[in-house]
Amino acid sequence: MKSFNRCPLLCSLDISDNSNIFLGSEDRATCVYVNYISRDLNDYPHKDECLSSKELIMVKISDIRGLDDNFNYTDEQRIKNIQKFFADKYLSVIIQKKFENGDSKARYFGTNIRVMRFNENVEDKYSPCLLFNENSIKDVKTLNDFISRLKYQNELCNLTDYWSDGKNPDAIIWIEDNKCYIFTGIKSSNNSERGIKFDMSSYAYETKSSDWLNRWYRMNEVVFIGEKIISSIDDKVMSTPDDYLEDNLDLYQHKNVNNDISVSVSEQVVQQDHIFNDFNHCIIDKYGLTYNQADLANFHNSVKTNMLTILTGISGTGKSKIVTAYADSLGIKDEEHFNMVSVRPFWQDDSDVLGFVDSMTNSYHPGDSGLVDTLLRASQNPNDFYIVVFDEMNLARVEYYFSQFLSVLEKNEEDRYLNLYDESVEARLYNGDKYKSKIKIGNNIRFVGTMNIDETTFQISDKVLDRANVIKLRSIKFTERNNVIPDSSITFEEKSYVTYSKYFHDLDKKFNKERLLLFDNINECIQNAIPTTGLGWRTINNIERFVSNSSYYGYPSFNSDIALDYQIAQRILPKIRGTETMLTDLLGDTENDKSLLHAISKTEDISKFNLTIQSISKKRKELTVMGYAN
Repeated sequence: MKSFNRCPLLCSLDISDNSNIFLGSEDRATCVYVNYISRDLNDYPHKDECLSSKELIMVKISDIRGLDDNFNYTDEQRIKNIQKFFADKYLSVIIQKKFENGDSKARYFGTNIRVMRFNENVEDKYSPCLLFNENSIKDVKTLNDFISRLKYQNELCNLTDYWSDGKNPDAIIWIEDNKCYIFTGIKSSNNSERGIKFDMSSYAYETKSSDWLNRWYRMNEVVFIGEKIISSIDDKVMSTPDDYLEDNLDLYQHKNVNNDISVSVSEQVVQQDHIFNDFNHCIIDKYGLTYNQADLANFHNSVKTNMLTILTGISGTGKSKIVTAYADSLGIKDEEHFNMVSVRPFWQDDSDVLGFVDSMTNSYHPGDSGLVDTLLRASQNPNDFYIVVFDEMNLARVEYYFSQFLSVLEKNEEDRYLNLYDESVEARLYNGDKYKSKIKIGNNIRFVGTMNIDETTFQISDKVLDRANVIKLRSIKFTERNNVIPDSSITFEEKSYVTYSKYFHDLDKKFNKERLLLFDNINECIQNAIPTTGLGWRTINNIERFVSNSSYYGYPSFNSDIALDYQIAQRILPKIRGTETMLTDLLGDTENDKSLLHAISKTEDISKFNLTIQSISKKRKELTVMGYAN
């Protein structure tokens, strides 16, 4: 016997037909032939293929919980008992087929049997629908995350044990906060060892309560809902297709009060970021790496919206690898567009990395890192995209060798020039035509730093923190590793800067008063504890730009609320460091009105602030153990 197809079916017994009941004896099982009443997902065989000459499934009475066949009763009484049992019940079964004694035709058996009592919804036929919630899909916690997975055609979860490849459910349902969101626009599905994914014709949905869902018949992640009900939902959904909303997104956004990021319709109408899709594909399938999905979205958004991004963490967390994979997914891993600069501990000023003028030979000597040549190519090819990585950036003091960059990167593009040497000597240099005294730093280049946090490295100064997103990659449990065999043959087309910039979302969206009040409260707390530290407009503007992009595109596990939480944790909290005397109140609990926790609790409806709370807790532990928080 082998599994024919492990998609569950909803079945019933025609109690008016005694020929469907076969009474057994002590050495032979009593069985019934039940008819499937859910839509056929299994290419179920026709009558002439079945040994029984009926489109029926054989189920042993001994496999049905709650139904006993007493051999001491008369045959008539046994049949009546079976009919009485089935009078108000359905069975959910998995089909297996078996060829016996050289027969060319098969018998079909029901296994994995579950008994379901009739409720008020008795239909002629039922539609099988798949259920998903935050516990069934890794890194998917909200409706927005779920829609994003559908749009990217990412795998949802592994159903290989009971769902067949290429057989579409009539609907997929997301369950969240006692509501279910029903999506019916399924064009095709594919189920593999990595998980099931869908190609959708529409991402519009109808919302029902969880009480409504509980009225139907469920087996694990499959619920059987009346076909007429699903058809009526499909008609409603298709009457207001979501592509209309996407085409008219600006119209809906401009109706929002105060042009506020927090209430954008883009949280409901999710745009697809193909750059991120390729990045995710490269990380998983080409490199076989395991990262938190929110960290990937965080890194991508940071690179998009900021000239400088810094990755921190202990050695071995994959900081350099994630940048390499990012460049690879953009098709710019070659040395012409991607420069991995190894920072040297002896670097003291920008001449160590940029180079110097040799007055003896009247020539300019660029640094051996190749950085100047990369910057020149970027300035001469504004349509190409470039990435420069400063690996182990804090082996030397960043504010020393990177000082000119820190000043230049905060300027507008038209004023962003890097000085290699004094302009007055340019004409005397024999290679002055190639190496001009100034290099334009355009928007088509991004700088990424990696930093190990240990006793061999220097601390990041506030000057650096003001200009960078500082991302700490989270450790992933070894048991959650992606068991994917890396495929190094995968390649990605080169993306120009023009293509890359299409995925910027900058509608000049500003925070509403509630969010600005949050930052006022945070700033007041910080300045009360550390008068020399606080938030400036540069920080707020960068956070607004970051959150705006995150809300417009539906990244897995990374909506605007989570993005806001991340920005506080990685742009503001790194500035908070000092002694126990300085920080006790600031890092205190919610009851302390001088604490950061108290400040964010006033606006807890904005975000859950999970990462911020974790980061504050870590600093409190440092304060307790060492008397100093870093």
